[in-house]
Order: sequence, then C-alpha cells, then structure tokens
Amino acid sequence: MSAVLHLATLVDREFCTESQEYTALVVHLQRLDELARTLGVTAPSQFIDVTELEFREAAQLIEPDSAVRAEPDPVTGLFYGIEDMSWSPVAIGMVTLEALGGYLSRNQPSGISEADRQRLREELSQLELHLRPLEAEGAQFHLAAR
Repeated sequence: MSAVLHLATLVDREFCTESQEYTALVVHLQRLDELARTLGVTAPSQFIDVTELEFREAAQLIEPDSAVRAEPDPVTGLFYGIEDMSWSPVAIGMVTLEALGGYLSRNQPSGISEADRQRLREELSQLELHLRPLEAEGAQFHLAAR
C-alpha cells in the first residue's frame, strides 16, 4: 500500500483531485476495515483506487522511449483516463464515513491510540466535508493511492 491517499471526485465528466493527504487512514486501514464490517458498512479499502501505482509500476517495467510518449488524458490531465480508474458512489462512501466517524467519536477502539483516533476523526470529517455537497449530485469518488 502506498504512503498516502488523496480524494478524487467525478461529477458527470468533471474530474477533480484534492491535494490533501490522508495518511492516518493508510496507517489504520486494516483496523478501519474491521470496524466497518462490524458496523455493517462498506470497508474503506473498497474505495481505494490503485491506478496510479499500477501505471508507475508498468512504466518502470517498460523502458522509456522519448520518441513514443503518451499524451495526457484531456479530462484528467494524467496518463490514464476516468474509465481506467475505479469509482464508488459518494452516497455509499458517506454511509461509511458517517458510521466510522460516529463510532470513533464515541469509542476508543483497541489498536488505535487516542492521538491516532483524533487524527482519524479529523481525516474522516475532512472527507465528509468534501463529499457531502456532491452526494445529491450523484457524484462518484475514490481515494487515489499515491
């Protein structure tokens, strides 16, 4: 798994990626997945898109040829397009974020220190803040692993 996650959203064909890093989610992803299963919501790991990591790995395997370079996708500005990435409905993500955030507000789960619990709550709240206005628009999202 990568060291950081970044939020990417898709409203109709409008692609946006946030610069904020979600490092606490990565550190505690396994524990959050366990909590999500207990709470009956989608595991946060299901929202992670590894397209960028796969692209980098493939690029390292192929000898770079300066004469044959792919043009960036006009929508994403990346060397891969929207269709190459995995997406989830914001509404499903919000259910998970709200459930985990609520649980962490009321409980101190084993394996997560108080300081880490606070960082996780902050990151979950930040994700909710970004996604909430997009929920009614039927937007999609993922957490891009970089």
